Amino acid sequence: MTLRKYVMAVLVVFGFIFVFEWIYHGIFLSDYYEQTANFWRAQEDIVMPMMVFGQMLFALMFVLIFTYGYQNKGMMEGVRYGALIGLFLVPNSLIFYAVMPLPEPLVVAWIIGGMVEMIFAGSIVGTVYKT
Repeated sequence: MTLRKYVMAVLVVFGFIFVFEWIYHGIFLSDYYEQTANFWRAQEDIVMPMMVFGQMLFALMFVLIFTYGYQNKGMMEGVRYGALIGLFLVPNSLIFYAVMPLPEPLVVAWIIGGMVEMIFAGSIVGTVYKT
């Protein structure tokens, strides 16, 4: 693993995750979050530095784990990896649904959006490492 490729992949994945989450959760799913406002912090109380730190930490670990199984197969290797990570994250949504009275469409949207996000993030990592 070269440090340059690792840093490049982390930065691009972080940028993608930040923008995707902002658009997907902040715009497309905003009605669901308004319906369940009693579960979440008020918009003005969101601890944005912690959210950004969490997304950066996720990107760091996402890319690091990819490098352990890296086979130099390009974007499709990243797509497969992203799909596996997406599937790995599905149980969290199901557990939240089990313990919180969340609307089913919101949980389904989390699962679908998470899969799409991880597949795209994986394709980014696979592409950066192939080049």
